[in-house]
Amino acid sequence: MLSSLKSKSEEKYEWPQSVKNQRGIRYRIKHSNNTGTSIKEKHIMRENTIRLLGIETGNADDMKNWSGTPFHIYDAFREAGCEVTLINYAFNIPSRSGLFRRLKVQIRSRIYRFLGKKKYDPIRDPDFLIPKIQRIEQEIAGHEYDCIFSTSTIVLSYLKTPKPKYFWTDAVFAGLVDYYEEFSNLSKLTLKHGLETEQKAIANVTRAFFSSEWARQIAIAEIPSKASHIHTVQFGANLHSNHETCPAANWEHQLIEFVFIGTDWVRKGGDLAVAVVEQLNTKGYPCTLHIIGVTPEGLPDFCKIHGFLSKDNPSQFQEFEQILNRSHFFILPTKAECSAIVFSEANSYGLPALSIRTGGLTSVVEEDINGFLFPHETFIDDCVRKVSELLDDRPEYEQLRIRSFNRYQTVLNWETAVSRILEVIQSDLQ
Repeated sequence: MLSSLKSKSEEKYEWPQSVKNQRGIRYRIKHSNNTGTSIKEKHIMRENTIRLLGIETGNADDMKNWSGTPFHIYDAFREAGCEVTLINYAFNIPSRSGLFRRLKVQIRSRIYRFLGKKKYDPIRDPDFLIPKIQRIEQEIAGHEYDCIFSTSTIVLSYLKTPKPKYFWTDAVFAGLVDYYEEFSNLSKLTLKHGLETEQKAIANVTRAFFSSEWARQIAIAEIPSKASHIHTVQFGANLHSNHETCPAANWEHQLIEFVFIGTDWVRKGGDLAVAVVEQLNTKGYPCTLHIIGVTPEGLPDFCKIHGFLSKDNPSQFQEFEQILNRSHFFILPTKAECSAIVFSEANSYGLPALSIRTGGLTSVVEEDINGFLFPHETFIDDCVRKVSELLDDRPEYEQLRIRSFNRYQTVLNWETAVSRILEVIQSDLQ
């Protein structure tokens, strides 16, 4: 039946057998030509649906929550045939239950605020967490479900339920300490609570999924006995570029266009991006740098500042797409990064990524496949040299665009990622 739908230019992609058997007939068609590969997905029927109960610390239906990542994850689960029920719980609001625990948290908060030297984070304090998780246990008792899922580790740290539990996130607390500014100068109590809560979460779940090998290895170091239950599955892109094949580069104006996307100019390495484009201009390559998400001042004329462009605003998203469609490179020399989704989004427009080898980026950017990662100390010189080589070899640059687009199509998209997770979940449920 499926073979009759396949033309000479189409190659069938089989879903994992365990998923296909339980979910009904489901298949993908790959369209291949000299500009890349696109994937179109067909659903014929759905049977024996997995009932997935999602528990989140914020509103998973809100596209502004974590850049829309929870929204897109659960949307992909629904598209894969799962029956999704969501419990959105406000973890930043103290629980009304557990008066003694609540008083202890309030006293600790005031003491650390008064001392003003070390940071105290009540979110990971067991006296803050346990009453909230007990409320969640009461709420889920009224639901029929096959498994529990979350993008947060703290939600599942103390949760008691006989059903399988899974989380999928981008970092481990131990890896964030002194890596991100907001996780620096933490009090000993917060460090203790953070490490204990994360370890309990990893020990408590059936499987733990991380978006990078960097995070996975840190998790394994925390609990070596759980190594076989800790997996790497990259995140997808929180937008759809509508390109079925890799778009060809625009050389109409002989201008090389770079795009920087980020709301933290300092951590995302905006100054390094400017320096790279400035040196390329000096070397005789006419370049411009589009800056989206932030409005820094005092930049050279070759910088085009667009400010924050919302994907929910049609006119702003149209401007966003126009910039990416005419750009040649995505540059984000971030100094600390767990798993920035913007890299996969740039790849979906065929843009190779240029960044620093740090954190979880080595699982996102594969060398000479969808971009390049350089050491922080030599980023400017290394990046200028590599870009110059590519600009002097246009055919190789075009092939790099195709490889970048295919990396998005085959790895860095939610459909592929969720299918990998469902294969594991289905195996556990059998």
